[in-house]
Amino acid sequence: MSTVIIYDFLRAVVRVSAPLCYAGLGELLVEKTGMLNISIEGTLWLSSLAAFIINYYYGNPYYGVFVGMFVGMLYYLLFGLFSIYIGLNQVLIGVALNLFAYGSTFYIYRFVFEWRERTTIPSVKTLMDDLRIPFLSDAPFLGGVLFNQPITVYGLYILIPLAYYLLNKTMYGLYITSIGENPEASDRLGIPVFKYRLLCLCLGGLLVGLGGSIFTTYLSNIYLDQMIAGRGFIVIALLILGSWTPLKTIGAILLYSFIEAFQYRFQALFASLMTFIPYQFVLMLPYLTTIIALTVIGRKIKPPAWLGKHYTRIK
Repeated sequence: MSTVIIYDFLRAVVRVSAPLCYAGLGELLVEKTGMLNISIEGTLWLSSLAAFIINYYYGNPYYGVFVGMFVGMLYYLLFGLFSIYIGLNQVLIGVALNLFAYGSTFYIYRFVFEWRERTTIPSVKTLMDDLRIPFLSDAPFLGGVLFNQPITVYGLYILIPLAYYLLNKTMYGLYITSIGENPEASDRLGIPVFKYRLLCLCLGGLLVGLGGSIFTTYLSNIYLDQMIAGRGFIVIALLILGSWTPLKTIGAILLYSFIEAFQYRFQALFASLMTFIPYQFVLMLPYLTTIIALTVIGRKIKPPAWLGKHYTRIK
């Protein structure tokens, strides 16, 4: 029985971590070029709602995923328009875009689904199915955990090493890193700073949009106003813990996901203890752990030197 519980728990960790891993890698690409896009939170809101609406009306979660990715890319490019070409403060842009996303998702959801009185919460009938890989899924214990997942999880098995190789082993990764450290020097060397930033915004937005769409095409069959619950900001904190490197960031996300999955299992397995422990305390464990980790090791971590600063092209 204990083996079954551990098996289900590890599967839950992988499921919970999938959207955060995509969002983390997308935001990593953007921040490595020196742009601090805190509108990742609002992007997750918009992409999850867009994916839900498409899945609801067309009955295909993969259509929802594609639309969610497109919405994520557009929202990141909107951030790029204001920060790169207009030159506004990046933090203020992120706050404004987050506020717009909060308000617009609230309005759009009610406009689409509650224009007449409803007696039930709208829900989708079709979610992404788990895809079992023969032979690999039969491996003892971890085989069923890692290789009996939806196709979006398998995409991470390719994307994570690809991101590591791109940023650490290629000329393009060197360009991206140099832009984040000193865009002026990069510009003098002939590196197209704005082009790389826009490209990273496109790719980053697609990945963040994919992460947001997973919430309503695999993890849940309904959309709730508070379902993102600050996870965009958590991703930024986990990027800091991961020192803006792919593997360390994924490790930080897995640790957070482990604790988040544990909080649900804890309430189920130790129901008797919950009479003495407020359930709110258990719910805050992932956030509390992140804050403690940032407090302990955050000061030792160096961000990209140009992170959050505006750059004007040399003439």
